[in-house]
Amino acid sequence: MIQQKLFEALTVLGPSAQEVADRLAAMGYKGQMCVRVDCPVARYLRETVRRTAMVASAHCLVDNTEFPLPEAVQAFVHEFDAGKHPMLVDAVEHEPACPRLPDQCLCER
Repeated sequence: MIQQKLFEALTVLGPSAQEVADRLAAMGYKGQMCVRVDCPVARYLRETVRRTAMVASAHCLVDNTEFPLPEAVQAFVHEFDAGKHPMLVDAVEHEPACPRLPDQCLCER
């Protein structure tokens, strides 16, 4: 059941990275770059499927089960972490959980 719910929630975001960004923005989802548990997709999934969610570049982890992300969502996550969707970034300081060195991180400072 969670697989079907997750598939539907991710698929409805759209067939391209830009459409995913547009839909997340229209729904009011923002997040932090470089933070798997706090990107816009993770926030969206937590609210939509009502489960703990973490998002990586090619998959998401929901309730400790790994699921692949659709290509459009993968592309959006990559672009978001690269700073290509600044309207979806919460203005926060560098996150200690960011895997990049502070001088290489793209998080808001």
